[in-house]
Amino acid sequence: MVATATQPSGIVGGLDEFRATRNQTLKLAGQFTQPQLEFTTGPDQWSAGEVLDHMILAERVNRDQITRLIELARQGRTPELNLTISDLNISIAGVPRGLLALVAGPLTFMNMFVPDGLRTYLTRNRLFRFEIPTRQRRGVDDRRLNFLTISKSRFSRLRSSFAVTAILITTN
Repeated sequence: MVATATQPSGIVGGLDEFRATRNQTLKLAGQFTQPQLEFTTGPDQWSAGEVLDHMILAERVNRDQITRLIELARQGRTPELNLTISDLNISIAGVPRGLLALVAGPLTFMNMFVPDGLRTYLTRNRLFRFEIPTRQRRGVDDRRLNFLTISKSRFSRLRSSFAVTAILITTN
């Protein structure tokens, strides 16, 4: 996957959309009780609270990539990151970890030529199911314990995470 810097005119609109989405997320999530945030439909399913926590983690990863792109541009280099499956810390369901290196090339090729809309369709409809590598996957009880210990600060972390990203973007 290649991440490239966006033109400044698109950045302001994207940040405004992100701000509106985050505010709406906070508004909706704020209506849930703690038991509702913790509820899952099954042992391998995420709760709403875990999804909110994942949003914070994903934003941190994206913010780190934005920072790297800014640094490359300041150095006069092409602001482009060539990300691998290892960089994204994901695995493909059903593909043994040892075979991922063999799959990385075809996925890179697909990423270069498949339109974004089709790639999004393929991943959203789970034709290709991505997951955390088995060796790093936590058990449901471990994940739930971690989730419960951080649930009280979730909303403030969602707000502050956006604020940090907004500052990074607007000052660069």
